[in-house]
Amino acid sequence: MQYFFLLGSLLITLTCMGQADIISEIQPLLKHNTINEAEQKVNEYLKKDSLNVDAWMLKGNVIFSKYSFNAPSMFLIGTSDESIFETAIGSLGENKIIPDEGTANSITKCYLKAVTIDNTREDIHLGICYIYSISLMTDKLIDYLPVLKAHAKDQKNLPYTMRDYAINLINRERFEDGMKIYLKIADLLPESGGIMSDIAGQYKLHNDIDKAKYYIDKALKRKDNDEMTYANSFSIN
Repeated sequence: MQYFFLLGSLLITLTCMGQADIISEIQPLLKHNTINEAEQKVNEYLKKDSLNVDAWMLKGNVIFSKYSFNAPSMFLIGTSDESIFETAIGSLGENKIIPDEGTANSITKCYLKAVTIDNTREDIHLGICYIYSISLMTDKLIDYLPVLKAHAKDQKNLPYTMRDYAINLINRERFEDGMKIYLKIADLLPESGGIMSDIAGQYKLHNDIDKAKYYIDKALKRKDNDEMTYANSFSIN
């Protein structure tokens, strides 16, 4: 069975009763794939309060749920920590979902509205980048990565969080676009030797040893290196 982690179910922190109400109403509907009812209730909340950040987030999730529900051989489950975004997306096997541009724009329009109301919501910034990456919207992802960096709370693991977006593209047979994302991350995080090492490793996997050597040498000159960087250096050289 193939698994796909649904963007969005519950928030990690509930700050008021209104938020708790919408989450407790909509999340079970999405879990049980009663998506039309979820959509109706989200729209009712937005009609009452057009600045409800959680309603906008959930509206994006409803659109994504509709698309995912109709995708073949997909099984939807909630996120493991009940947040609206799960970085460990899991293996999609051969069924690498690629939302069409219209669907992706509809989802991110809702998420972007949510972060204009509350731009401190790191999880929604992560969700925007995720949708851009699986939808092959490379340029939009490149433009948004600096926004994610500015609002990321876990700066230590940010290189590896961002790396997932590059891998999403590579797994969807967009190697060059994936490398563009890798290089953008390397530019945004100039001390990360691990990202530069990943770039070298990707080129090695694609039998471009000259580029692999070039980037592993650059990785070794960076401040933040780990054991994998040195292992990649040994393997490439």
